[in-house]
Formats: sequence, structure tokens, C-alpha cells
Amino acid sequence: VVEEALGVLAGLAREEPHFQPMLEHILQQFQSSPPLLERRGSLVVRRLCSLLGAERIYRQLASILEGCKASERFTLSTCLAEPAAAEGEVPSADAASTSQTEAQLAADTNDQQEASEDADLHFAQGMVQALNLILLTAPETSELRQMLRHSLQNPE
Repeated sequence: VVEEALGVLAGLAREEPHFQPMLEHILQQFQSSPPLLERRGSLVVRRLCSLLGAERIYRQLASILEGCKASERFTLSTCLAEPAAAEGEVPSADAASTSQTEAQLAADTNDQQEASEDADLHFAQGMVQALNLILLTAPETSELRQMLRHSLQNPE
């Protein structure tokens, strides 16, 4: 079933505008469900490599993961934003308390952003490790390994 679904996705992703969003969605699924990456990640990447070409898959995944930390695309948690005051709403009489609350919310938001960035980095590291293992061992990536070997022997 998984392989058939990947075949359908690959068929849709042959067209350039659908290729990157498809890979981003797959990465989001892997990030939101680490057991999925552990159990089925290799199968998914290998099947996509065989259907769409290992070099194309690896280049696009590298591009996406490179921007992973700087992008909100893979943020695990969303920052809580304080709702804006409604028009005509009277501010609270206790300005010091409001100021303290705003400072605490800002600190909490910074902590959440740091935790999210750490989670993003941890995910990217795990994904790169999985991709390296697939690259080194999978038959679907043999041509890419040959190309990399050749590029090391004949740097141009």
C-alpha cells in the first residue's frame, strides 16, 4: 500500500511545481512522527529515488534541509501570540501588571522559539544521518554513489 501511494505521489511530483511541496510534506510527516521516519523513512526515500531519480531527490532534500533551521516550514510548535486589543477597548488600569505579563509572554515566546529551533536542528541531523545511510547502502542510489566517486577522482 505504501509503495503504491508513493507511486501515485511520484507520478504527481514529476511536474516541477509539485515536486518540492511533495518532499516538504513528506519531511513534515517525518518530523511530526519520528517513528514513521524510523520505520518507513528508508523505504520512502528509496522508492522515491527509484521513481524520480536519486540525484534529484537528494539535491532537493538537501536544499530543503539546508533552509530548515531558518525557515518556519518545519516549526514543531507555534508561538503563542497575544491577541491584539479590539478597537475602542480600554487598556487595563494596572499598567505595571500588563507590562509584566507582556515581558513574561515575550520570554515564553523566546523559549518556545529556541526549543523549536533545537527540535528543527535535531530533526535535520537525524534526517541527514538517514539519508547518508541510504546513500551508502541502497541499490537505488548506486548511480549517485558512482557519480560522487567519479567527481572525487576527476574534480572539474
